Order: sequence, then C-alpha cells, then structure tokens
Amino acid sequence: MHVLNPQPIFKLRTVVFCGFSFDNLWSLGTWSPMP
Repeated sequence: MHVLNPQPIFKLRTVVFCGFSFDNLWSLGTWSPMP
C-alpha cells in the first residue's frame, strides 16, 4: 500500500505536467502557422 500511494500522485502530476506542456505547445503551434 506504501507504493500504491505515491504511484497515483506521481501519475497525476505527470498528467498535469503533460497537459500544461501540450497546451503550451498547441498554443505555440497555432500561433506559429497563424497568418
């Protein structure tokens, strides 16, 4: 149970970080090709 506790927290943090990174990349990609 000790390993199950930090696993979901770490995964959630990765998802949030990935989401933030993706959002930033998407914004940059949409702004770059924008005329």
